Amino acid sequence: MVRRTKLWTSMQAVAFVGVTSITACSQDANQTSAVAEEEAAVAAMHHGEGAHGEGAHGEGEGQGSDVNLATDDLAYQAQLGLMRGHLLVGNELYQQGFIDHAKTHMKHPESELYAAVADVLISRGGEGFATQLSQLADAVNNEAGDEAVAAAYAAIVTAIKQHEALVADDSKQAIQQMLVAASLIRTAADEYAIGVVDGKTSNVHEYQDAYGFTQVSLDLVDSIDSADLAVKVAQKQVKDLISETLVLWPAVVPGDTVDGEAGKLYGAAAQIEIIAASLK
Repeated sequence: MVRRTKLWTSMQAVAFVGVTSITACSQDANQTSAVAEEEAAVAAMHHGEGAHGEGAHGEGEGQGSDVNLATDDLAYQAQLGLMRGHLLVGNELYQQGFIDHAKTHMKHPESELYAAVADVLISRGGEGFATQLSQLADAVNNEAGDEAVAAAYAAIVTAIKQHEALVADDSKQAIQQMLVAASLIRTAADEYAIGVVDGKTSNVHEYQDAYGFTQVSLDLVDSIDSADLAVKVAQKQVKDLISETLVLWPAVVPGDTVDGEAGKLYGAAAQIEIIAASLK
């Protein structure tokens, strides 16, 4: 797996303590400023990577430059999983009132991730979901309200899941979903290692990305539908492994310190791959 070192600015979480109206206004301004700095770092990094970075193969998180999403089912589904992860955490942030944080997670899927898979979706027999993606981004950016954002989010998730099913061979879908989950967890580990360094929050955006990817991996495994006893046992084992990693995120917007290590995610990814391999 290709790993890249990303240059980001550090950002501390904003604590919403409603002592007086003056304090509240000051905190809102601090949050907006902090998120703006992070967003500028994201834009600078993306611009600097050019054709060989995220623009060439979407996120680039966990994908090498030689991956062909049109023929590689695992990479294809993992790429869609990454997109779902960004959108999941964006929606959750919005629903919790962290609007500026939510906006930063909506721009990347719309501007770069979708561009990388648009042609692939059509080649695999899908219709694409650019409209639903734009509608969600607009709802968040225009601050349309909790219900409108939730509805737009549900629509895009449904569309993405429909396209996740467009694979060449679904005869071993349970194994495939576990392997996709392992890929997402490993990418989450890469992001978490940037987001939390030596117990200190160093990059909130990456910390949040890792959370989104992990939640999507859990959803993928939870959705496995098989009557095979061995698959059911493996499914529970994998779900338990992923669930145990969720302690790494005490809150979607963390404080200055977080008691967590990326190694827990790397270990879980390796164990999930071993469990999936045992089913072959």
